[in-house]
Order: sequence, then C-alpha cells, then structure tokens
Amino acid sequence: LIKNNMVAVYIIFFIITLLMFKKINKIYVSKLCFLSLIIYFIFNFCLINVTKAKHGDKVEKYSVLVQNLTYVAINHENKVIKDNMLYGIIDRECYPTNIDYFYDKNRADYAKEPIKECIKNQFSDYKLVTTWIKYGVKYPIEYIDSWSNLTIGSWYIFDESHANTYPGDMQGYLLTDFKSFKGLKLKRPDSKLPWLREKLELIATYNKQYNSNLIFRLLFVPATYILSFFLLVIYVVQNKLYNDLIPLVLPLILYISVLFGPVIIVRYIYPFMVIVPFMYFRLLTRKNICEKKSKT
Repeated sequence: LIKNNMVAVYIIFFIITLLMFKKINKIYVSKLCFLSLIIYFIFNFCLINVTKAKHGDKVEKYSVLVQNLTYVAINHENKVIKDNMLYGIIDRECYPTNIDYFYDKNRADYAKEPIKECIKNQFSDYKLVTTWIKYGVKYPIEYIDSWSNLTIGSWYIFDESHANTYPGDMQGYLLTDFKSFKGLKLKRPDSKLPWLREKLELIATYNKQYNSNLIFRLLFVPATYILSFFLLVIYVVQNKLYNDLIPLVLPLILYISVLFGPVIIVRYIYPFMVIVPFMYFRLLTRKNICEKKSKT
C-alpha cells in the first residue's frame, strides 16, 4: 500500500538534514519528524486493517541481490553449486536445465520466481545477504554487469527496456490499460469519453506513439528526469545554494532506493517528473530576481 522504503528514506533524510544545517532548531524539527512518523504508522495500520491487505513476498526486498546471484550462477554454475544446492539456499531442481530460463537482464521478477514458488520464501535473510557479499567479492564484474542492465532505464536516455517490461498483450511503457487477471473479478469501468480513452491507450499502453515520436519518447524516459535532476544537484552545490539543497536530498535518497528495486519503469520516477521542472523554475526565477536587484 505505502512503500516501506519511503520510511527509511524519510529517516535518512531527517538525519542528513540535522547534520548539514546547524542553524535549524533541531529539537523542533525532531519533534515534527517524530510526530509525522507516528501519524504515518497509525494511518498505515488503519489502511491495512480496513482493506485487509496482505504483506508482499519476503524476497521482494532482495531483488538486486537475487538478480546478481542468479547471473553469477548462470556464468559460474559449477562454482556455486554444492550437494545439488545453489549457494546452499535453494535446490538446483527448482530450476530447469538452463538457469537463465529464470533470468531477464532488465527485470528481477523472473529471478525471484524459484524462491517464491519452489521454497515459498523459506530462506535465511542473514545467509542470503552474507552469501551475496561473499560472491560479490569473487565476481564484482558480474554484479556490475547485472546491476547496470537492471537499472539502465534510469541513466541511459535511449533505453527502451523500461517501455517493454511486460511481454505480449501487457506491453507498454505506462501500462495504464485496464487488465483482467486470473482469480480477480474485475470489470472495466465505463469511460465517459471512450474515444479519448482509446487514443490515450494507444499512446500509453501499446507504445505506438512512443515508438514513432522522439520528443514524446524523451518526455517519458526515466533517464531524462534523473540526469536532469543530477545536473540540478551539481548546480546547487557548485553555487552553494544550500537552502535549495534540502528539497533535493529526499528525492536523491529515494532514487538510491529505486536502484535496489526489481525494475526501472516510468511510474517509479513520477516524483522526479514533478520536482525537476519545479526546481528549475524556482532557480530561474531566483536568478532573475537577483539580477534585477543588482541592477537597481
């Protein structure tokens, strides 16, 4: 319902803010942050109980780790298998002959399937993390290779993987079309403007406009906003505009958390699509105001 990583992002942001800005009232800010966290947890608790939402799979928070380990197993199977167990965590029989059957270089969901379906998320968190560190020391190039392919949508402006995350009839860079899934009794709501909805879905879900229009493509590539964001951070730091740095710290930490997610798609970048134009406009207007004051 509400991403758990946002809580960690918020706490880290709070700590960094206290360390960076000595002039702020630390007691007041601490109380404010603590109160907001209490309100969040109360709201989250009520929302979960009202909607009867279930917790996600345990392995979801280890998307990058599982992706890295799967890639190492594909390239060095004999080095990671012992007593018919991969890394001592999962039975080799959970995989077909070719381990890469459960591997997509741009999406970690396939790599997690054997852990979800075969061993039902029954694994030691400590063993998974320590195993990941151990083999990361042995095979750093494989880790960098698999991780860079997984996150390519956020830093390569001509990437298309984020627009083709889901195969077949679910293809689309936004995937907004209403879908029926097995086991769920869903009915498509009637549109008040069906002709407009049809045109928009051609753009958003079936990639037709995306594939034919370079400008439209660049507007919805995650890398466009991420690279613009980092240029913004560099400009603010270079010009010592530390008051403008505060609102940039939170999305910066959020971006780092996205890099540990299972896939890079445009809906994860929505905060940056809002923040980046606003901050550029803010800096531009401030510069103009300063120039006018200096002339007078």
